[in-house]
Amino acid sequence: MNISFIFNCTTNTIGGAVQNSVNFILEIHRNRLDGDWYFLLSNEVYQQVKPILECDKYSVVPSPAKSLKSRSLLKRIAGKFPGALVYTSAGPAYVKFKNPHVMGISNPYLLGPEKISLSVFRTRFALFVRKLHTAYQLYYAKKADAYIFQTESSKKRFLNGTVTRKNRAVVYNALSANFLKEIDSPSSCDSRLDNDAFKVLVPSAYFEHKCIEDLPEVFELVNSMSKKYTCYLTITDEKFEYLKLLDQRFADKNLFVNIGPFKHSEAVGLYKNCDLVLQPSVLEVFSTSYIEALSMKKALIVPDLSFTRSICENFAFYYTPRDASSCAECILTASNTILELKNSTLKGDDFHSLLSKFGTQERRVKYILSLLKNYKENRAFYV
Repeated sequence: MNISFIFNCTTNTIGGAVQNSVNFILEIHRNRLDGDWYFLLSNEVYQQVKPILECDKYSVVPSPAKSLKSRSLLKRIAGKFPGALVYTSAGPAYVKFKNPHVMGISNPYLLGPEKISLSVFRTRFALFVRKLHTAYQLYYAKKADAYIFQTESSKKRFLNGTVTRKNRAVVYNALSANFLKEIDSPSSCDSRLDNDAFKVLVPSAYFEHKCIEDLPEVFELVNSMSKKYTCYLTITDEKFEYLKLLDQRFADKNLFVNIGPFKHSEAVGLYKNCDLVLQPSVLEVFSTSYIEALSMKKALIVPDLSFTRSICENFAFYYTPRDASSCAECILTASNTILELKNSTLKGDDFHSLLSKFGTQERRVKYILSLLKNYKENRAFYV
């Protein structure tokens, strides 16, 4: 079997990492490049791409993050193709491959998180465990030969810039074709009935830094000030039950509804069915949900932090991070300006310029492919 590249996404089991891996494989297939690739897949990615996979060109491997058996299996499979370059979508891979290895870095904890993002840990012990976990992940991240980042800022921050320029590249995240079709389409929710509850979508997996635990106070406040608002979560049932144990307000169906994790093919429908999009996360490298919400002409509400400003510019509603009162007021302000937002702000040249900066999945994948080809031939992105 003549394989030139191995795509490794075995640690991508939740959230945006799964979506990015699915998009990458779909673009490989659309461009008829399957013959050059072998795919090492998590089950979560496999379930979304299995109809297009060739039976002898992939393996589904449990995450190697906590499995020595999976790590051994990954090394053994890659070893069958000694001339192939391994591209790990979002590291660490937890494996020191003998093959040349390019790793995507999108884990914000590996980049030196801001102080506000560490406030989400309830105890000193929890914070210590997080720092220990970060050190463990960084140890394995250093085992790659070259790195691809999502922003210029993350490229500069990773390992304090000790990785040479020829082994660092930046590839912005991108919108999928499903969302690109919606940019110039009319919104499905241009008006509200007086007795309807506003639907606020939080399209996020559960992690401490996503600040989902802060939401009961936010939605109690906003419902005490105005019309009724219902928050729609997209976390696993297991995590939702955990949140109910922490705070019984999560069990109030007038405040919270858990949709559960969703497939990328379902994402456009979810955005269409909501009025506002809230992303309370205080730690990100890049969140595709920002540009997805804007492409759907949804009012986007985010904490006022450097990374949110750098991505969303003037097209989001900003509140003081982890401040329930500020977030509630921001939700009310956003809901009062939905029509104005859709009819003017999210239709101008500056708005289209922002989205074009991130481009299409096709353009993103082609750029990654050119970098990988160059690295395979020259052991450098830039020569």
